[in-house]
Amino acid sequence: MEEQVLDSNIVLVDFDLDEQEMVVIKKMVGSYAKKIQNITAYQELKLELKSHKKSQDKISKYEIRVHLTIDKGKANTQVEGLNPFMIVDEALKKILNEIEHKTKKW
Repeated sequence: MEEQVLDSNIVLVDFDLDEQEMVVIKKMVGSYAKKIQNITAYQELKLELKSHKKSQDKISKYEIRVHLTIDKGKANTQVEGLNPFMIVDEALKKILNEIEHKTKKW
């Protein structure tokens, strides 16, 4: 398990993508982290990426799990798809919506 710490509280696990793809992923995650921070303080935003490669047609399917730890609990989501950018975006949107919903209840 390879971990990359982007900030003191943002962790990427097993992101086995090329350097250019990682630049985009890091910018996406950083942008969502700022949006989350504007809603509520958080202790950790952790993203775990798994790649399922099919040897015959060499198509990769990705799975991402996002774990967000905040003062009043946790938010988790999981998304699967063929494009790592799309699933990162979709998963972080889900987390953002969940946090917005939870903070309205507090």
